[in-house]
Amino acid sequence: MANSSSNKSTERRTSVLPIEKTCITSQEKSTPLPDRDNLQTINENTVEKNTTKVSNEKQFSYFQLFKYSTTFERFLVAAGIIFASLASVCITYSIIIYAEFASLLIDRSVGIGTSSPATILQLFGGGTKLTNTSREENLQAIRDDALTNTVSLELRIKLG
Repeated sequence: MANSSSNKSTERRTSVLPIEKTCITSQEKSTPLPDRDNLQTINENTVEKNTTKVSNEKQFSYFQLFKYSTTFERFLVAAGIIFASLASVCITYSIIIYAEFASLLIDRSVGIGTSSPATILQLFGGGTKLTNTSREENLQAIRDDALTNTVSLELRIKLG
């Protein structure tokens, strides 16, 4: 019986041995890490190689890319720049209109004191300055401001 148990242990050991051999061989093949001084030298050499590659490359300006374009393509690029600028102005415009309208709604709902100045809404017929007015005058001013806000935002939609 003792014989059979020793056979089992050797069978287990032989099944583990190939794994141990592969671990040992992979450790033997690995290279040690370089020390700090050697690492700094390697980094300096790498930087020198990379900078020489960049200096050998031919440099182009942005406008030289258009030498292969047609007149129509140049026109499209210019139109794209103009319309993108116009769209950014329209976004800023709509934020200002909304801020003025919200400020006037709050001022007129309270109904006490003088309402805030609304310079852009005044261009479209709204944003009148009211001081200590009645409830009906406040409601009429809110309706006028709402109509003015709608007109000015429609203009923004048409442009942008």
